[in-house]
Amino acid sequence: MFAASGLSEHNSRNYHYYLVQKISGVTEKEKNNALGELRFLKAWSQFQLVQFFGPIPLYTYSIAEGNSSELPRSSIKEVYEHIIETLKEAENLLVPRTDESYKKGHVCRATAKALLAKVYATIGDRKSVV
Repeated sequence: MFAASGLSEHNSRNYHYYLVQKISGVTEKEKNNALGELRFLKAWSQFQLVQFFGPIPLYTYSIAEGNSSELPRSSIKEVYEHIIETLKEAENLLVPRTDESYKKGHVCRATAKALLAKVYATIGDRKSVV
């Protein structure tokens, strides 16, 4: 049950990422921050799933965009590589907590960096943790 809902969350985040990219009428900074939050949440949920279940399917884009709903499981190594890539993207998109546009209670650049450090520590990459 948890796996199914977690994978559904991935698809939802991929689809919302796709939709946010099409939004007009907001600043590029606001759009990028929203995209960064979605990337962070996707990476966080993938991190939870891979710890609980090991290999999981990697949905890199939404089913609505043509992705298959029946993807095979990716290796644990591939999943962690994707999580790291997604968190680095989130880090670049998110505003720092010191930015005037930061909203209390939302993720910020430091949040993505902290989760990235935890991912590196989990996989035993001591050089990248710091």
